Amino acid sequence: KDTLGHWLFDRVCEKLNLVEKDYFGLRYVDLDNQRHWLDPLKTVYKQLKGLSKMVLCFRVKFYPEDPMKLHEEITRYYLFLQLRRDLHHGRLLCSHEESIQLAAYVIQSELGDYDPQDH
Repeated sequence: KDTLGHWLFDRVCEKLNLVEKDYFGLRYVDLDNQRHWLDPLKTVYKQLKGLSKMVLCFRVKFYPEDPMKLHEEITRYYLFLQLRRDLHHGRLLCSHEESIQLAAYVIQSELGDYDPQDH
């Protein structure tokens, strides 16, 4: 009952080997189907009280201006996963051409550069 949001978030980050955690947060959906960020200074119990399912999602809270300035590769990877998810669900505002280019980057990151002998 006394566990604060930051304690839980820190445990999740430890499990994910994430050091640069300022860009991320835990999100939940309330009884009115509204999304909220878990407040690090409030108890988890108080924030999730009354919910039949206590589901928290690890999400990007803030995007860095330049991901290449991040120190950890794993941080860039978690940012990439969120961007890929947002692209897949149509949450990114971009032109059709930009979405095709982004999809191509996703495929390249997963399959590597095109090699005529492999593909």
